[in-house]
Amino acid sequence: MPKTMHLILDDVEIAYDYAKTNNDTPVLFLHGALGSRGGFDVLRKSFAERSHIAVDFAAHGDSDTMRSAMNAELLASDTLALLDALDVERVDIIGHSLGGYVGLVLAHLAPSRVRSAVTLGTKFYWTKDAVQTTLQDLDADLLRKNARAYDALASLHTATGIDKTLGLMQSLIADFDRWQLDEATVKSIQAPLLVSAGDHDGFVPPSEVTRLFDALEKKRNAMAILPSTPHALHHVAVACFEQAVRRFWERCGLTA
Repeated sequence: MPKTMHLILDDVEIAYDYAKTNNDTPVLFLHGALGSRGGFDVLRKSFAERSHIAVDFAAHGDSDTMRSAMNAELLASDTLALLDALDVERVDIIGHSLGGYVGLVLAHLAPSRVRSAVTLGTKFYWTKDAVQTTLQDLDADLLRKNARAYDALASLHTATGIDKTLGLMQSLIADFDRWQLDEATVKSIQAPLLVSAGDHDGFVPPSEVTRLFDALEKKRNAMAILPSTPHALHHVAVACFEQAVRRFWERCGLTA
């Protein structure tokens, strides 16, 4: 994989890498909460002929931050600042979980910069119950009871420290009580969308993906349910996902 690079903004240092193969539209990979850009290593090889950018969100992986709170709009703004710094006009987004949500926010806020967006296992309907359950799942004291999992997360998020990363993700989830995307907003997004999830995803059941897809225009958008696939990115059915993405791009007439 390409060498890690850093973009320093006012209150965050963003780690990323950029593999430029030619002057095509890059694929932008956005990871989920408590993930990192390295989680896309296998998938990135499936699209090796394309230029691609992978970023660590603030307080994730090799990215640091001085922020005391976080929300999806801030992560989208960070991503847009990175595209500006790289002089990248447009991207095709592939986002897992939170990364897919940030991708949708970016497509909403900066429509000229997103040519297409693919979401994988992205939770869209943040009810009060979903917010409270997820906040509990992100509790540091609770996670410490599983020492192996906690240590694995700590070794991944070294730039900021796992406890701060967890706290910032809790603030992001809690922020959904203030503002979140609705179906009408996503329907108004100009870029074609592929919404997808695994058939064994316990966090984002296929019924939620179907519900969102039913709210969209079918002519330019698509949906995929991947077989034998839970929520975790490293368990994705890579060949099926690649086929779904490529077929989506082809159907939309998107060439490199």
